[in-house]
Amino acid sequence: MRNYSTALSTLIIALLLAGCAAGPTDAEIKAALEKDLEASQSPLRLIDKAMSAKLTAVKQIGCSKDKEGAAFVCDLQMTVETTNPLTGKVDSKDGTDKLRFVKTDKGWVVSK
Repeated sequence: MRNYSTALSTLIIALLLAGCAAGPTDAEIKAALEKDLEASQSPLRLIDKAMSAKLTAVKQIGCSKDKEGAAFVCDLQMTVETTNPLTGKVDSKDGTDKLRFVKTDKGWVVSK
């Protein structure tokens, strides 16, 4: 019985530690990118509003820990919609990018 308890405790601890080492989810990546996009807008909010880009989809292709082990580097597939301020035409662009994410006390953030 004692061996069973020890094995079960070891398994639970391993699962908890594995959860701590997980990278960001698609939703967490999208939230971090939206925060970064909002923070990068200039003080001229009217111009930014007219020329704004909207992140409509983010899909994680893969993430791995960086060399220092403090962050995750993720390959992403993204869709961004932009609106032409003169015509109102919405244009959608798909692309891929590789970005670095760090977990802080406020959640995941894009690291430069």
